[in-house]
Amino acid sequence: MKPAPAEDATERRLLSNHPSVGTGSARGAGCLVLFGLPFFAAGVIGLLAGAGRVHLQGNEAPLWVLGVLGAVFAAVGVGCMAVGVRSTLRERKLVSDFETYAEEPWKLDAWDPHFAPNVGGSFLGRLASASFAVLFLVPFNYFVLLAPKRPSPLFAKALVAFFDLFALGLLSYALYLVFRRLKYRDGRLRYPSFPLFVRDPVRLTLHLPRALQGRFEELSCVLRQAEQLWEERGEQNALTTYELHRQERRFRRDEVERELPLEFELPAESPTTELHGDTVRFYELEVSAETPGIDYRAIYLLPIYR
Repeated sequence: MKPAPAEDATERRLLSNHPSVGTGSARGAGCLVLFGLPFFAAGVIGLLAGAGRVHLQGNEAPLWVLGVLGAVFAAVGVGCMAVGVRSTLRERKLVSDFETYAEEPWKLDAWDPHFAPNVGGSFLGRLASASFAVLFLVPFNYFVLLAPKRPSPLFAKALVAFFDLFALGLLSYALYLVFRRLKYRDGRLRYPSFPLFVRDPVRLTLHLPRALQGRFEELSCVLRQAEQLWEERGEQNALTTYELHRQERRFRRDEVERELPLEFELPAESPTTELHGDTVRFYELEVSAETPGIDYRAIYLLPIYR
C-alpha cells in the first residue's frame, strides 16, 4: 500500500495547543506547596462560613456564595500542594532509578509494551480547568450582575461577561474532547516490538476506530519528533512545544482498511526519548481526518530510544 506523496520536514516550528507530555522537573515543588497553603486555609474558612459554622462579620452574601468561594480556593490549594508533593516524591524515585536503569531508560517511564498511549485524547485536565473557571466566576456574577447593593459600572459588567464567555468557550471545548473520545474510543496504535530504536525502521500498526470507517476523504499520519519546555512569554512562563522533525503520510479512503501498517525511517542523528527534566524530548504519531460532525484526531506517544 503506497500512501499519497507528502513532504518530510526538518525545521524547528512552534506547535500551538499541544497536550503536556512527560513529567518535567520538580524544581520549585516545595514553593508550590507553600503557595497552596494560604489558598487552602482561605478555602476552609469559606466552606465553614458557607455551612454556617463560622460567622464573617459584615458579610451580607448568601451562604451558598461563600461555600462556592471556599470550594474554589480550597481546590486551588489542594491542587497546588498535591502537585508539589507528587513532583517531589517522583523526583526522589527517579534519582534512585536512574542508576538502576541507566542502560534501559525506557523502564523509567510507564509504557504499555504493546500499545501507544493516546495523549491527544486526554480531556480530564481540560474538563477540570473549565469546571474550575465556571465555579470561580459564580461569585463574581452574583456580586456584579445579580445582587449588587448599587448598580455596578458598565465596565465591571462587561468584564464579567467577557470572562463568562471565555469560561463557556473552555467548557465547550472540553465537552467537544469528551464527545470525540467517546466517538473514537476504540482506535489504537500497536508497535510490534518494545521499545523502538532510532537505528531501526519505525514500524507501527494503526487500528482505526469503527466510527471512522468510510467517513473521510483523506487520512493524515504524521510522525513527529518534538521537545517541550517552559519559556517566558510576555510576563508569564508558558509550556511551549516545538516540532523538530516530521514525516507525513497521507492515505485516501479507498487505500485504508481497519488495520493500517505504517513504516518510517528516522534520521541517524535523532535523539532519544527523554520524558523527565526541564526539556522533554519525545516522538509521537498524530493521526487526523476530517469527518462529518466531530473530526478525528489522535496523538500517540512513541517509545523511541537510541
